[in-house]
Amino acid sequence: MRRISHGAIVPPSDETNDDVFKELGELTKKYFFDTAKTEVKHPRFFHMFEDLAKNGDCLIPQTEETLDNLSKLGAAMRDEKFEVSGNSDLPAAYTYLAQFVNHDINFTDVRKEEGESDFELLANNQLKPWPDDVIAKRVSNKRAGMLELDCLYGRMQADVLPPRQDPHSGKMALGTVSRSENRPNGKKGDDHDLVRGPMSPSLKNDRTALIGDRRNDSNLILSQLHVAFLRAHNAIIDVEKRSYEEAKQVLQKHYHWMILNEFLPAIVSQDSIAAVEKGARYKADQGLPLEFSVGAFRFGHSMVRRGYYYNEKRRRVDLGRLFTLTALSRSIALPKPNEGFPTLPESHIIQWEHFLGEKVPLMHRNKARKLRTQMVEPLFELFNDDVDDKGDKRLAVQDLKRSFMMRIPTGQVIAKELDVAPLTDAQLESVLTPCQFKTLKNADMLHCTPLSFYVLAEAAADKDGKLAGVGGRIVAEVLIGLIRDRPDSIIGSGWTPHLPSAKPDTFFLSDLLRLAGVFENG
Repeated sequence: MRRISHGAIVPPSDETNDDVFKELGELTKKYFFDTAKTEVKHPRFFHMFEDLAKNGDCLIPQTEETLDNLSKLGAAMRDEKFEVSGNSDLPAAYTYLAQFVNHDINFTDVRKEEGESDFELLANNQLKPWPDDVIAKRVSNKRAGMLELDCLYGRMQADVLPPRQDPHSGKMALGTVSRSENRPNGKKGDDHDLVRGPMSPSLKNDRTALIGDRRNDSNLILSQLHVAFLRAHNAIIDVEKRSYEEAKQVLQKHYHWMILNEFLPAIVSQDSIAAVEKGARYKADQGLPLEFSVGAFRFGHSMVRRGYYYNEKRRRVDLGRLFTLTALSRSIALPKPNEGFPTLPESHIIQWEHFLGEKVPLMHRNKARKLRTQMVEPLFELFNDDVDDKGDKRLAVQDLKRSFMMRIPTGQVIAKELDVAPLTDAQLESVLTPCQFKTLKNADMLHCTPLSFYVLAEAAADKDGKLAGVGGRIVAEVLIGLIRDRPDSIIGSGWTPHLPSAKPDTFFLSDLLRLAGVFENG
């Protein structure tokens, strides 16, 4: 099974169940792999602001210099410094919860020309905005359901579902860590990894995580969060004596409560949330707005830190060392396939107290970076398992070019459509770097700014540092709408959380991690 790199566009899969089971080999004897019984109806992509997307005047200027200007703007998003003043008050755990939520909504599959790599697609100097019929034909969302924990329970490949312990207990299978040294104190048991395929001389296939979304194994922090969700599912079965399907529904409802009552208010202004509650524009049965998937919800990249206090044994780990394959191979640079540990070494079990807790010394707490128009090294230069891929791997440049290709209206025209005051030149100049402001001005994009960049500038200008205005409205519309429009929605139902929690009738991320047995002194 092919590993999926961060930033890669998912390749189509034409494997059958038999192909997958053959590839799994001996693992089919160790774990139970169920198959999906229902046909997948993939959510479609659409433009939330359709009239604007069809109007060339509402898009960034298209000239012979457009691609070069986008590259320059993306290059200007490199965080040259890493100052303490760039830290927010948000725990760093929210950075990776945001990534988990994004993967649970959006699993983009873009059909490419034969032999064309993900990065080459966006590096093509002939790249143009795609018309609606091309987007409909070539771009699809491979999620079977949005915000339904499909990344946890959904199809792993073809119709094969992630492994369970056995067909009777209903528990999800967990992988075991490898013996190494320096296991963090208090980390009992060995089931702290994902189930992995065998080692392979191919970077694409080496020790692939057998999960519903292989992107969730792109970095160790996200991978360990996925482990926590699997462990929480199993804990529900133990605590409440539930079946597999019942535990799935219980966890899903508590996950929705967490998004509405913890995650969304942490990243989006209350004004934006109130505007959606007063008069929603989005209905979940429409599909997934491109303005969300390749625009407003790209904000999390700016929250990533350059390094983390990972656990008491690995106190300062650079971001580059937290890519999963790098940790498994023990390489100090690019990972070496077929070398190193067969599974996660025990020294890399995460201590979530440093990402979310308040009972550790202040200097040992990881804070998310402020929302701003910059991103740190080495995230700026994408790590990629496909070392033979050619093309521009700068994540900021990719985001901007993908938005151009998908005909995303500019931040200012969407602000006008939403009756939101657009950012003034003075506001932009106050929150952008001199190089960014000059690049926008020279490219005639000061008043027609790419949405993904504009959203970050809005947040930087917000007094609370949250998504506000255009970005806050789009994100609140989608997250609330996906939960509100479900047949079993918790919104308006009177439902309250009942799983063990620090405060009755609540369920926060800390409670989920505690239920999973991975948050000891939070």
